[in-house]
Amino acid sequence: MAVQILNHAQSFGSGSQLWVMSDDLSAPLNRKIDWYLNFQVTRARQHKSKGLSPQLKTVLNENSLTLSDYEIDTNSPTLILAGRQLPAQFLLVVPLVEGQSDSKKWSKTIHERWLAMNKPAARVFLPSSISAAQFKQGWSDTELEQLTLVPGSNV
Repeated sequence: MAVQILNHAQSFGSGSQLWVMSDDLSAPLNRKIDWYLNFQVTRARQHKSKGLSPQLKTVLNENSLTLSDYEIDTNSPTLILAGRQLPAQFLLVVPLVEGQSDSKKWSKTIHERWLAMNKPAARVFLPSSISAAQFKQGWSDTELEQLTLVPGSNV
């Protein structure tokens, strides 16, 4: 079975456990998804990890202990639990790197996360800069039956 391509009117129907979108909130469908999720995508993009407090650093120095600061990579995908707000269990937000038009890298990142999640049925909301044909180049031909694409043209 080939990959299924949905139009915008069909895109919010059930049928996929995992929805995937870019972090580009200028796209109308992405803004709509963010709205249904109470702006969790927007809040996740704006989140900055806090560093170690000065008091903790003092205690660590006094006791000759080391603890490295953990920083979140802003270009890493974000997984959001969406079961109550959307007809999918999860939403995976995969950032498009500024100035990057490499659709293979974007689809490869999604493919890696999809495999790590045990291959759930997925719906990918494509950014306007990536066509369905370009996206499929980064995806294995044998696994296309579990994939639904929504083109990213403006509505």
